[in-house]
Amino acid sequence: MTHELLIQNLHSTKRDLYYTHPSFFKDQNSSDEALVAVASMLKVPRTSLHVVGGHRGCVSGMISFKESGNYIDCSQQGIEGKLISPYMESITDISVEARFCLIVEKDATFVRLNQDGFPKRYQCVMVTGKGYPDVATRLFLKRIQVECKLPMLALVDGDPYGIDILSVYALGSKKMCFDSERMALSNVRFLGILDKDFEKFQIPNSAKIPLTNSDRKRGESILARPAFSQFPEWRRELELMLKRGYKAEIQSLAGNDLQFLSQVYLPAKISEG
Repeated sequence: MTHELLIQNLHSTKRDLYYTHPSFFKDQNSSDEALVAVASMLKVPRTSLHVVGGHRGCVSGMISFKESGNYIDCSQQGIEGKLISPYMESITDISVEARFCLIVEKDATFVRLNQDGFPKRYQCVMVTGKGYPDVATRLFLKRIQVECKLPMLALVDGDPYGIDILSVYALGSKKMCFDSERMALSNVRFLGILDKDFEKFQIPNSAKIPLTNSDRKRGESILARPAFSQFPEWRRELELMLKRGYKAEIQSLAGNDLQFLSQVYLPAKISEG
């Protein structure tokens, strides 16, 4: 099917690929793995096979661009932001009036910050991958970093999975390691949640959640990765987390004040330089 797509200069989604020939594959995951294997074998990005994922990541704030010739102003897209198209070649003429790009792990936090008017107040672009980012989100961020020269700041949960998601942005995923260089972000600044934040911002005990066995296994797995050693500060944060035995989610920063994140925590973290 990918051969036909390339010949006819058409595109398809991963889901369409599976449902076109469901008898070929055990399930959707099998189809996805086969696609990654073909791309790896050919040493080309998956998108070069004209197969893309669905829309997942969102962008908001002080950025505009053209998508298939249509002008998009992301500052006018509402609190849920603009879905990032998987058809990256359709995005042209990217322009920003921003000082930095804030990568937000969770969609709920992204929406909350948009409600508070954070992107306009602090002149930034905001992007969320809604958890582990898809290829389109990572490619879009890479274009912002390269074409617009924006510093990259990241806000993730204070748990091993948050740090794992951070490492995907900075290093790439294990599954698509052959294509990591094209998508990996350089010099991502880890804003938090950090170990020192618990005392500095008086995060209540009620927000401190005991690490699960799954959390510990994920943390130990991250520490064992050779590539992770290039981030000694991130490594220290993860080691401290495993030692103290508890974690905290971004939402816990709200406490009794829903605007604490946008008016106190993030401004303080950004001003640290």
